[in-house]
Amino acid sequence: RQVLGATSDAYDLEDDFLLIVGETGILMVGDDVKSHEDTAVAFLTLQSMNMFIGGLFDRLFELNDNLTEVHRILDIFERDPGMSSSQQVQKIRNGLSGSSHVAIRLHEALLCMENGLKRLKIPKLDDYDSNAAKRLHNILKIDMLHEDVTDRRADLERNVDGAQRNLSALREMSVIVRDSLLARLNDQIQLTTDSVGKVFASTEKTSSSTQIMQSILAGLLAYA
Repeated sequence: RQVLGATSDAYDLEDDFLLIVGETGILMVGDDVKSHEDTAVAFLTLQSMNMFIGGLFDRLFELNDNLTEVHRILDIFERDPGMSSSQQVQKIRNGLSGSSHVAIRLHEALLCMENGLKRLKIPKLDDYDSNAAKRLHNILKIDMLHEDVTDRRADLERNVDGAQRNLSALREMSVIVRDSLLARLNDQIQLTTDSVGKVFASTEKTSSSTQIMQSILAGLLAYA
């Protein structure tokens, strides 16, 4: 059970050939098992790819959730720029960076899987000599499994391409946010500079008035 998972079916393909089908693998018992090695390898390869695609879909869902969160932060800025801050900009940057890393890895995994499917040799039903081999091929539904894996890989590739386009659009929006925040920062710096200049000007006037008062007081004391 630890190797095959939950077993579902068992077949007597020949007098000395038994096939047990489990949730995660198969078990073949018989004297002539080695002659069915190509069929078993093709089935297990496709089954492994099918399980791997399930994991890639989970990563894709996480990627879409991250992009949705980045879009939410950008939407807050568009509706109320005053609520934006450098922390939100950092969240946007981190979100886009992490999402880009995941999208690249997904694309690379899909390319590897595409190459694997191209190189995988699927035995044809007419190539078998024995009835047991033909029954094994039909029971394992290798042709259907190959078509299913190919379709799921193509579907995942379309979804990854869509996520990458969404990622590119969010990058463009983040540039607008960054430029807008820089403009606000420059305006605040200019206001601060103007305020400091006014303070210095006021200080200079006060200093001049103090010097005049000192001169008048000195003159009065001199003639007293």
